[in-house]
Amino acid sequence: MPGLLPGADRDLVLPLHKRLEKLFSTILLNTTVKSLKDEKKRNPRHFRRCGRKRKRAGVRPRADVGRAAAPNSEIPGLDKTQAKVDKKGFIEINAQRQTADPAIYAIGDVAGEPMLAHKANA
Repeated sequence: MPGLLPGADRDLVLPLHKRLEKLFSTILLNTTVKSLKDEKKRNPRHFRRCGRKRKRAGVRPRADVGRAAAPNSEIPGLDKTQAKVDKKGFIEINAQRQTADPAIYAIGDVAGEPMLAHKANA
C-alpha cells in the first residue's frame, strides 16, 4: 500500500507514521514480500519495491496487508468431513458461515469473495 491505514484521513495518519518511524528501523510501503527464509540465522527477506527486487537481512515484516490470490482450501482432513469445496476452491457455506458439516464454519479467504481479513473478522 502507498501509506499506512489506507482510507484514513492523511492528517490523522501522519502522527502515527512519525511515531512508528521512531519505533521501527524501517517502514517499507509499496512493497511486496516475495519470500521469507532462514539462511544461517541472518534471516534474509526478499522484497519487490517500486518494481525492483531487493534483499534485506534482519528485516522482519510486522504487518502484511493485501488480498489472497486464491482460497487456501487445501486443508488436511477436510476431505474426511461433510464440507464441500466448489470448483473455484471456496468452501460452500450458508448465510451463517456454516458448511455442509454442521460442526464446521468457514470464514476468510476460503468462504468466497471478497477474500479480505476484515470479512473474516466480521
